[in-house]
Amino acid sequence: MRPMAIGLICLLLSVLASCGGSSESAKKAPTPSQQSTATAPSIPQATIADTASAPKTHVHEGKVVKALQALGPNTTYLELESNNKRFWIAASKLDTKVGDTVQYSTDNAVKMRDFTSTALGGRKFDEILFIPDAKVKK
Repeated sequence: MRPMAIGLICLLLSVLASCGGSSESAKKAPTPSQQSTATAPSIPQATIADTASAPKTHVHEGKVVKALQALGPNTTYLELESNNKRFWIAASKLDTKVGDTVQYSTDNAVKMRDFTSTALGGRKFDEILFIPDAKVKK
């Protein structure tokens, strides 16, 4: 019990020592960036605009073989072909047609196996990539 009491006293003294004192930096008012990190250090400082303009590291493209527009959540399901392989992606609503080339990033994409789309009336996909960022190449 005595070593634990000594440890608690040492901890208390170190906390009190760090709170006291009058260093030059303690007298200055914090800048706005210091205030935001002091109040919420675990929140990333990047904004949505910053991440939207960030370069995509895994950009791909494929030719549209089939396009299905979901009735519900504004999602377009695309069967694409690239390098003689066919695969499905789902992205936010795209105005596209068969033959168009679609560019997409696999950064933050989610791959699902045996996915059933209720928005397409129970259509089942063996494998599909949900893509947060896709566009028709012009």
